[in-house]
Amino acid sequence: MQQISAELAGHLAQETTTLATCWSVKRKDGMTFYFTEHDRDVLVDGNLYKAASGMSASAVTSQAGLSVDNLEFEGMLSAEVIREKDLLAGRYDHAEISVFIVNYMAPEDGVLALKTGWLGEV
Repeated sequence: MQQISAELAGHLAQETTTLATCWSVKRKDGMTFYFTEHDRDVLVDGNLYKAASGMSASAVTSQAGLSVDNLEFEGMLSAEVIREKDLLAGRYDHAEISVFIVNYMAPEDGVLALKTGWLGEV
């Protein structure tokens, strides 16, 4: 079971929260890109998670046993930093994806990791 900070746990227990979903995409060549579904950029642990218009993560579908989990990112390929020539060259094939939530009003309170996995062939 993962540990979260007391501050973030307290925030999650409130009736009203200020949460944003953030995710990073780390390609095999080491290039890492940071995104958030929030309407403004969010700075977390020194990384700027960019608010990209129209980008959002779907609910995570998890299976018991050895089945593959599924997560969809709508609009990800329309982000300015995701270039068509990089997609065609296979630079995003098997990239690592990490997804978490954060209190965007107090990102220093820590994050709640949701899922880490890898893309298939793009």
